[in-house]
Amino acid sequence: MKPASKPIVVKNAQPSPEGFIIPQPGERPHTTPPSNVDSATVEELTQETHRVAQFLTTVFDPDEARDQASGELSTDGAQESETILSSALQALIEELITQAAWNPQDFHQLVQKIGFALVEGVLEVINEWTCREFGGPLLEAEGDWLVDPEIAQAWRDRSRDKSV
Repeated sequence: MKPASKPIVVKNAQPSPEGFIIPQPGERPHTTPPSNVDSATVEELTQETHRVAQFLTTVFDPDEARDQASGELSTDGAQESETILSSALQALIEELITQAAWNPQDFHQLVQKIGFALVEGVLEVINEWTCREFGGPLLEAEGDWLVDPEIAQAWRDRSRDKSV
């Protein structure tokens, strides 16, 4: 038996209350907009979706976030970098540099306590940011997560300079 080159109609469709007609190829089905949609709810959900998308962009694509933020900020590099690194990530770094090493369980608990669910994604964002700003990753895995003392000191120096 040779394969079909077009759809084969087994039974012609008949409109019925329990189903819908399957449109033929190239035919657009007729749809009517739902009448029970609350436009205020739709607007609220749209705004929330936009806020979540912006947050996820800053966490998972800091380069794109910098591009988006550059239109809203001055071109001062330090100010721009701080904006990209959210206050939650800054708080996490402040906590991380209090120890020379973190075992994986404590590291995961700390990251989740600060409010992040995707531990590996947060680690990647922090290390990419510190590479860009200080020339190297803050954390490296060698059984435990080791905090680079030079990067930690560079963070402290930058934080101290801002308080002056």
